[in-house]
Amino acid sequence: MGDAVRDGKFEFTVTKVEKGVAKVGDEYLNEKAQGQFVLVHMTVKNIGKEAQTFYDGNQTLRDTDGRKFDADSEAGIYLDDSNAFLTTSTPATRSRGSWCSTCRRTRGSSCTTPRSRAA
Repeated sequence: MGDAVRDGKFEFTVTKVEKGVAKVGDEYLNEKAQGQFVLVHMTVKNIGKEAQTFYDGNQTLRDTDGRKFDADSEAGIYLDDSNAFLTTSTPATRSRGSWCSTCRRTRGSSCTTPRSRAA
């Protein structure tokens, strides 16, 4: 966390990870987790030479057992700083936002490692 990591045309810096979140949104518009949500707060910088679109669906989490969990774009809509769904940025532009993944709780296992599978 805190270190910049490059993948494709983006540079990611995870600034905070929130585990064990049961619900995202407010009292009227929300999504409840089937297990738990893991919220990943980060900055994303376009390091390419042309505009790029960042899509949260290209991101995954891995738990301590190596299992992959995809982003939950539907739940991500309810995040206050959800800039992770189809955000287009020009070169050298840095965006802040959060994305959400649903992890089922398993004894002794924790979803903690964000990964990108961007092209």
